[in-house]
Amino acid sequence: MASKSKQPWCSCPSEYINLLTKNPKYRLYLLSHICQHIGDWYIRIATLLALNRLSSDSAQAISTFVVVQTVTQLIFSQAGGVLADSMDKRKLMMALDLFGAVVTLGFLVALREGSLIEFYIFGACRAFVQAFYDPVTRSIVPMLVSDVHDLKRATTLNGLAWAFFMAIGGIVAGKTEEYFGLQGCFVLDSITYAFSALILFFMKGDFKVPNENLERTEKEAKSKIKEKRSMVAKIVSIALYPITKCCGMVFDVAVYLWNCGFGAIVLLKASGALCWGAADVLNVQYATIPNDEDASAARLGLIFSCLGLGCFTGPIVATFLISAERPSTTQLVCIGSFAFLVSSWVGMSQSSSENQFSFICIFTTWRALGDSIIWVNSTLLLQQLVSAEFLGRVISVDYLLTELTDAISVWVVAKLLDDGLGKNAITLGLAVLSATVFSLWSIYHLFGLGAARRQQARLQKLKSTTMVIERGGAE
Repeated sequence: MASKSKQPWCSCPSEYINLLTKNPKYRLYLLSHICQHIGDWYIRIATLLALNRLSSDSAQAISTFVVVQTVTQLIFSQAGGVLADSMDKRKLMMALDLFGAVVTLGFLVALREGSLIEFYIFGACRAFVQAFYDPVTRSIVPMLVSDVHDLKRATTLNGLAWAFFMAIGGIVAGKTEEYFGLQGCFVLDSITYAFSALILFFMKGDFKVPNENLERTEKEAKSKIKEKRSMVAKIVSIALYPITKCCGMVFDVAVYLWNCGFGAIVLLKASGALCWGAADVLNVQYATIPNDEDASAARLGLIFSCLGLGCFTGPIVATFLISAERPSTTQLVCIGSFAFLVSSWVGMSQSSSENQFSFICIFTTWRALGDSIIWVNSTLLLQQLVSAEFLGRVISVDYLLTELTDAISVWVVAKLLDDGLGKNAITLGLAVLSATVFSLWSIYHLFGLGAARRQQARLQKLKSTTMVIERGGAE
């Protein structure tokens, strides 16, 4: 009966407080999530400044760094989704946190030796951690909440934490670099990884998704290995089993996305990244003051703070427009948010970084509103629609495509800058691209595709009921 009760589209603050006070597992998860984002935004700004210091051509260095990270993510992201769907998510997150704490300290070695190659290597190692971590941390959220309304609140809180600490990171990281150097930012990132692992240690419970098909497949594979008479054949079969299992699970999720009726939604965030991915390269261009590294760092920090303000506001605005029980509203809000990208890129194309830096900050905040709504609620849309046993792998596909389009955007814009095209002309081109993507997704929604399908609405109602019943049974 609980699933049939009418709830307002926008949750009041007391409901968010209830989620935090009455759900200790989600509370600990959110604290771990906060630690991750504090470090992420520290290192994001520190990486841009470090590449600017280590290379005379910062645009090319940034684009190369992004390509190195993306290639690493291309290789390992699907394995991250497979692990998320076949292992205990909490334990996997703890292991990745500890590994990340060690890897991040490698950037200090690269800075000390002034080696751009070493910096790329440790960037690839950190991308390896992120490729595994992202599908796990996003797919665990539905396991921590009781119904679709709490799922919406939890996803919104995650987005607000991400945005708030992006804003803090923009201010604090700039000052940290100014007083303690870039090394201080990387040390802080390592510490946040360690704290995240410590917090997760206290979040007790089993976070492995039951999957009867996977368990049956594993039993069949083990029985086939036992049937082999040759010891060499057994060793080869055991060695190849993880690869064949991973390939099989990736094939299963491809079939699922093809047949589910909403598979194209995994492109929603990726198409957004294609429009905003080059922002970091352009931010450096707009923030740079020749021969004044401290002032450039302060301006870059201010730009990231404006990003944080916009990203913090976006998910709040979206809660007034999205119904937890109607995924079509989530899809529609995500699509409509591309209008923010179009208007902000047009505004920036008409501004000068030398004389109108305040306008750059305003349009950056405006664009971040749209960025954050798409980023946060495209994840919510997948969590609303995808079956639990496939969620980790679907999110890994979403992550892979997003990182790929982000890298393409960065590489193309860096190449255009190297060829002498002005930053204002590039931002105007991004406005045209954003308008094109907005038009295509609008057609998709108007034709009743994805979450706009009536059949999908009925399936979501059934899923909402199931979540309540399963939670009640567990309690």
